[in-house]
Parts: sequence; C-alpha cells; structure tokens
Amino acid sequence: MSEKSKGFCKYCGKEYTKGGMLRHLDTCKKREESFKEENKRSKQGYFQISISDKYDKDYWIIIEINEKATLRELDSFIRDIWVECCGHLSSFIVGNINYDIIPNDEFCSDDDFLASIFGRTQVKSMDYKLKDALEVGQKFKYEYDYGSTTELTLKVDRHRVGGKKLDNDVEILSRNNPPQFICQNCRKNKAKWITPEGISFDNNIFWCDECLENGEDIPEYVLPICNSPRMGVCAYEGSNIYPEQFEPDVVDDANKIKKVSNEELSKSEFVESEKNEYKVDAKGRRYKQILLEYVWSNITPKKRNYEKATIEQWRELYEIATRIGQLKPWENIMTNHIIAVKREFSEDVLYYRIRGFMEMVKGIEMFEGEEAFNSLLGEYEYKKLNIPLDYVIYSQNKIACYWDDREDLKETQRKIIKELGYKYRGRGNWLNFVKDEPGFDFMTLNKEEVSSTIENFKILERALEVYEKSDKKFSLLLDEIFYVELKEDGSIGESRFKPLLIEDYVFEEIKIEDKKDIMLLEGINEHKGILELKIFVPNELYYDRTYNKYTISIAFVFGNNKKIEDEIYMSPSDNIIKSIADEFIHQIFSKRPKEVHVSNAILEVALREICRISGIKLKLKKELSIDKM
Repeated sequence: MSEKSKGFCKYCGKEYTKGGMLRHLDTCKKREESFKEENKRSKQGYFQISISDKYDKDYWIIIEINEKATLRELDSFIRDIWVECCGHLSSFIVGNINYDIIPNDEFCSDDDFLASIFGRTQVKSMDYKLKDALEVGQKFKYEYDYGSTTELTLKVDRHRVGGKKLDNDVEILSRNNPPQFICQNCRKNKAKWITPEGISFDNNIFWCDECLENGEDIPEYVLPICNSPRMGVCAYEGSNIYPEQFEPDVVDDANKIKKVSNEELSKSEFVESEKNEYKVDAKGRRYKQILLEYVWSNITPKKRNYEKATIEQWRELYEIATRIGQLKPWENIMTNHIIAVKREFSEDVLYYRIRGFMEMVKGIEMFEGEEAFNSLLGEYEYKKLNIPLDYVIYSQNKIACYWDDREDLKETQRKIIKELGYKYRGRGNWLNFVKDEPGFDFMTLNKEEVSSTIENFKILERALEVYEKSDKKFSLLLDEIFYVELKEDGSIGESRFKPLLIEDYVFEEIKIEDKKDIMLLEGINEHKGILELKIFVPNELYYDRTYNKYTISIAFVFGNNKKIEDEIYMSPSDNIIKSIADEFIHQIFSKRPKEVHVSNAILEVALREICRISGIKLKLKKELSIDKM
C-alpha cells in the first residue's frame, strides 16, 4: 500500500496525513493563539471544509471560509487553485440540488415537486450563501468540465464563530505536499512534464527537461506536472495564483519543507518499481495520477521483541492500573467517548477508550499515534461498509488492560500475578495486560511495552483527574473526544471537548501494471454467469510464517448460484488486498464471469481495476446468494 500524502499545518508547520491533520487542527496550540488576536475584531461565522479528489485521495485541501461567502466564491477558489484551464462549466451537487455556475432558467426551480415532475434534481445558481446551502457534517460534490470531468468530494467538518479576517474570506489551513515523479525515459531525473498522449497509449508519461531536449520519440505535446488532480487533463498547466507547495506561517524545524533532488530520487535505499503504475477514474474516462511505487530495498520479516520485563516493572504497572480501577471510569464514560492526550514532547497523540459502560467487559484500551487510532475507527464504520466486525477487530493495534476472569488469563500472566503476591477473588477482578497487532491478540507485553504502558497509564491517571474536575462531562448522546494537553515540564495545559471525527475506512486499490497482464485481461471473452465473492472470519486457525505461530484466519469465498466454488485463507498480517486480487484473476480466467458481485468495500476497491480492464461488471450488493452457505 502506498503511503498516504501529507501536508503542513498553516499555524505550527507540523506535517500530517489528511485524517491526522483534521484531528490536529482541533488541538493546534498555535492556531488557538491566533484566535485570541482574531477575537479582538468583530465576530463572524466560518465553515471548515475539506476537499479531496473523488478517486485519488492523495490530493486534498482543508480550508476555512466565511459562512456568508457564496458557492460561486468557493467555486472561484477551487478553479484558481486546482482546475481552471479553459473556462469550462462547473457545478456543486448538495443532496438533490445542483448549484450551477450558469443554470438553465428552464429548469431552475426551488420547488421539489416541480423538479420531481420533470425527473430532475433542483437546479439553482451558485449565488447562494454557504450558510443557506450547507450544514456541519454534510458531504457534497463538485464537478468541473462536463467532458473530461474533474470530480471532487467536499465535507463540512466544523463551524466556528471568530473574529473577522483581515485579508480574504477563504484561508488554506493545509494542503497535500506536491507528489514527486521520476522521468520514465531516463529513470533518474526528476520529472517536470507529463504527456497526455502517453496516458492513452501507455507510453512514457513523465519527462524531464534533459530527455525532452535530447531524447528519442519526444512527445509532440506536454503539460507541466502540478499539484492538482487535473494534472495531465485538457490543457491544465497548474495554478498561476497559488504555489504548488503550501507553506505554513511557521515552519517546524523537524518538518522543514524539503526539495527533492534528482540524486535523492534515485538513491539506492529506494527502488523504483519495475512496472509503471497508472490509474484511471472509475468511469474509465481519463488518467488521474501515475504513482511511482517506492519500496524499501531491505525488507525484513516482522519480529516481536520478546525481552521480558522485570518483576519490578510489572509491579509498578499493576499498581497504577489498580489505582485507575478504583476510580471506576466506566461508570460514567461510554465506549463512544475517547480521552486523548496531546503531549508537547511527542508527535503521537495518546488515545484511550474506556470499556465497561453497560458492557460485560471492563478495561482500558490505548492507541498510540494516528495509525493505531485509525485501526479503532474501523469499528464505527464496519456496518456501513458491510465488513465483518471480527476482521476489523483483528486488524487493530493497541495495548489494553482488562479486568477479566481468572480463566481468561494466559499462564504467563498468572505466574506474574503469583510472583507479585497479589490475590484476586471473584469474576471480573483479575488484571490482564495484553498487546494486539493485526492478526494477533492477547499477546504478553514485552519489556519495552511494559515500560511505555507505565508512563502512558500515569498520563491517563492525570487525564481522568482533569476530567473529574471539569465542569462539562461527556454527553450520553454524542461521540466525543476529551482532549488534554500535557506540557513538556509535566504540567497540564488546556482541556476541551471535541466531536469524534470518524474518517471513512480507506483500503488499498490494486493497479494493473504490466502490459502483458493488461492484454491478457482485455483478451477475456465469452463472458457468462455471475461470480460472487465474500469475506468472513471463520472459526479456524492459520499458520502465519511472519510470526511463526498460529493466528485467526481471514477467508475469501468464491461462489455462484448458492454454491461455493473455492475458498482461500490468510492472516490479517498478510497483504490481503494483493492476495485476493491474485486469486481473483485466476478465478476469472477459469470461469469468465459476465458479472462479479461483492458485498463490501474491501473487495469492491480491490477488484475495481481488474474488472474494468477485463470488461466485467462489478456490482456491490448488500446480500449475496452464498451468504447463507
């Protein structure tokens, strides 16, 4: 899976992915300091809106815009920074309303009934103010150019009231850093040009200045590489208003903007993929982005450090957990309430989830850093995406302490308790510390993990004290995060409540790279019948060679007409998307289906490109005929 794109925070210069940035902006100290100066001026409402390319999420922008600005002004900003090339038409789609830049008066109507009679959505002009068209949490779409369309998705993340801005109504809070490409002709220089012809015929697409001047088979027409999802489309040459690299107000020393040289692009520690990767949009109409895959040349199998913690370390950890248990936080904190601690001395935020409110299990689950926290967010999305909950749970990365029954503890944990001289009685009173990684759960903590958990539980203990003293408490009806700032000197800074931001689950998309593979897939004919594919977690173990032990298995079942044709099993630590795609190609060569039906987003994303090239219809269904098998 390629690494997600990152961008810099306008206020402090720190670098995060889009999801991480959205959470960071809620707690950025520099941003809050700017509010103090701003609040001296007259008050004004602002929407925070995140904008992404519909198909390539590596292109994103987060802005704050005056609520009284019009959709036309937002359209103007998007044109200026990302899409404007030839003055094409554009439109916002908000629910069942189209806000067009030049609406057709014949169909312009504010009446839902009349719109339904004509079989159309409502069509309005872009002169509506944002506060009259949008609301917090709303997702909407944007389209530019109805021929070679650039499609964007937007979401209203927040609304706040603050002082009036001095310069303009739109302010960029963060933007993805420009992607870097290498020339596909010489394969050593940084590319500066892209050829649209190459997009269609799979020729060399990226070119450097040197190869354009001295190379062979030089393209007749090239466009500049730019930080935009419209790169290489129509006559787009980039923005003449906004720079490619977004520069924050203050650049963090640890995250200085770095220009990548040709030498750095071709350094030995990174290896360019031998096969050119490309990507088209879901409708197969145009090129979106070519991704050069950089892989580490020295990949080693994942191994856990099994150095045992000392009995003194275990004693300290048990004492801290016992004190936290005596506070009984699960009596007034629900599982949809997260305690987050932003440490001044660390980039990683600590996220704690308290278990036990109206649950059989009591415990504390700790997720350190954005990646680990994202593994928790899958629990909130699994129903919408129709993904097995077990699959989500066995993909998590966390350290937890549960108040369990004696029989729930491993022998190792029982021996530690016995050596400590502790005597627990009754059910739900035995402290059980475990480490979960993708594919493996209830692993015993090693020395490093015990040491870090001691410090992180001390931090939780202090955060709970701050929460108890807070005038406001978690709402029973809302998903919320209680943020606490921990300063470098150990003192507690500000604390606040924020809505729990749940980003959509993101999966790897398979891209067909090799020309021979493409020709073979295009050559599949005589399509007939339907092939169904589902994912589930069976009650069977799988031997994982990465860890040299057994783990839970993930199963993929192929079938048709209520009949199971084939099954494959793997570990959650495997590259599941790649494995299922390889097996799927084998299946379609042997069965040559006309349609493929899948029941969840994991499979829909994994197979989308393969089905497009081979001419097979891919359908996402809520239920499959093999679901009952």
